[in-house]
Amino acid sequence: MRICPQCESENSDERIFCSVCQTALTDNLGDRSDLQTPSLSEYFINFNSSNSARLALIYPSLHTEVRAEAIEIWQQREYLDSHSRYRIDSPIGANLDRSEWIAIAFTDTRPSEQPFLRELLARDNSRSEQNTNIPEIALPYLKAVDSAIPQIYDAWLENDARIIILEDRFNWQKLADFVAKPDLSCWQLLYWFDKTAQLWNGLKQLGVVSSLIVEENFCLDEDDRLCLQQLHYDGAENGFALSHLGLVWKSLLTKSQIILPESFNQLLDCLISGQVQTTEKLRSSLHDIIVEIETETESDSGSPTNILPIQLTDLRDFALTDVGLQRESNEDFFGIYTAIEKHHNSQQKKISARGLYIVCDGMGGHDAGEVASAMAVDILQDYFQDIWLQGLPDRETIRKGIHLANETIYRENINNSSSGVGRMGTTLAMLLLQDNHLAIASVGDSRIYRLTARFGLEQLTSDHQIAQLEIKRGVDPEIAYALPNARQLTQALGPRDNNFVEPAIEFLELQQDCLLLLCSDGLSDNQILEQNWQKYLKPLLESDLDLDVAMEDLIDLANQENGHDNITAIAVKVKVGVDLKCSSTGELWV
Repeated sequence: MRICPQCESENSDERIFCSVCQTALTDNLGDRSDLQTPSLSEYFINFNSSNSARLALIYPSLHTEVRAEAIEIWQQREYLDSHSRYRIDSPIGANLDRSEWIAIAFTDTRPSEQPFLRELLARDNSRSEQNTNIPEIALPYLKAVDSAIPQIYDAWLENDARIIILEDRFNWQKLADFVAKPDLSCWQLLYWFDKTAQLWNGLKQLGVVSSLIVEENFCLDEDDRLCLQQLHYDGAENGFALSHLGLVWKSLLTKSQIILPESFNQLLDCLISGQVQTTEKLRSSLHDIIVEIETETESDSGSPTNILPIQLTDLRDFALTDVGLQRESNEDFFGIYTAIEKHHNSQQKKISARGLYIVCDGMGGHDAGEVASAMAVDILQDYFQDIWLQGLPDRETIRKGIHLANETIYRENINNSSSGVGRMGTTLAMLLLQDNHLAIASVGDSRIYRLTARFGLEQLTSDHQIAQLEIKRGVDPEIAYALPNARQLTQALGPRDNNFVEPAIEFLELQQDCLLLLCSDGLSDNQILEQNWQKYLKPLLESDLDLDVAMEDLIDLANQENGHDNITAIAVKVKVGVDLKCSSTGELWV
């Protein structure tokens, strides 16, 4: 007999939810006190913006011997929910051996409406106690941040069943099938093993680490990156250790024709025997083996090779500008140029891309600011179109382009007899992208940010302001920003000649998926991005949400919180993958 913690009703031992109040009876599922329901502010996803296929998983709270009856009941139902929204097409599978779930294909008849889960989260956000209407099996999906975890779209309780709707990965290529291919490289296999080790601690904390020891749960996306088909709940015992992961690796190796060095076999033996007890030690040892293989390959080929070479797999961008709530005209101006070439074959997908992204914030009297910002964008676009032939332009080439824009605007000021504060000018934030290599340049206080899963939101540029100049001289930031002229620009394009303009230029290499954001100060003022990136930007990194919808929401936020200036933003979403189809000589396979 099991006592409900909410209403204290008596329930039979097999029940997972209280028969009276539907509260989850979680003692047979382990202590999940760490899985508090996320509030709406912690979990923000535009559920209806993705076009990916979805699948419903039903978890009936029934004995194994009557599961066939439960399946038949669901097959006879017309809708998944009591609101007649999700119409059942046909059950596409039922995992009777594991006795956990039923998979059902469905059609969302009202896709424009928000899902039940959004309503439940919003309701939970308005009160202090945990929302018992959200199935506990949905909570790990809500808290997981890695793209290897399938996206959750909806979840609710239906009588005695827990229902979740996920991104459908059941038809994705299985890892166990792929490892049997004769052209598989050791790099690829070790990369996948490292990914499972990377996921271990997070999934163990969420109580779903058993997802990594179900071999058939591993699948590959279109870029051959390791993903999970679904999450499996660990249950009350939760006695899974890294040694179990070692057994999965060993099983996958038996299906592969790859011969790994003896050092890996020794590591695998230590892992299975329990001598390796931390993922840090495991991943460090894997990296040492990768270095060992790389060194041997370099010695055999006579030329250096790259460890886990990175390739671009997807590039998307979107720009938006708004006049704001107080200005009569929009002096911001942006420019985008993107050229993408796809390279696909039966085994690999990658792209080559070149992108030029510019945001300028004009200033200087009636209409002058918008003239200066538009001039800067036009000049820089024309300049790079002529000189950018292959590879990223070097520092001096970028500097010359910026000086050309500055000199042109400056000469226009001289010709118009403008002087002092009457001269038109503009800030500049510019990003040049060549595959997974970046160059960023800035003048003034328009900014460039980068968002990654590992480091969160980072400001890549520094503002050219009096306050920042004082900080570099050793003044305390609080004192520097308390100065009356703290935010006065120390550099801009147009007001003065090239002797007074020294753009900040940096070069970066992308090693992981990221979101790049260029913006004018109408969006960055008052720490808006730093305080709200988890809600407005983080979902863009973790899913296939539409950039246009998210940028509109971000502009609306800036108008609510600031609104005193024009607002402009360019979002660039970059996905990269490891190009591991290497030949024995270490050359990249294309």
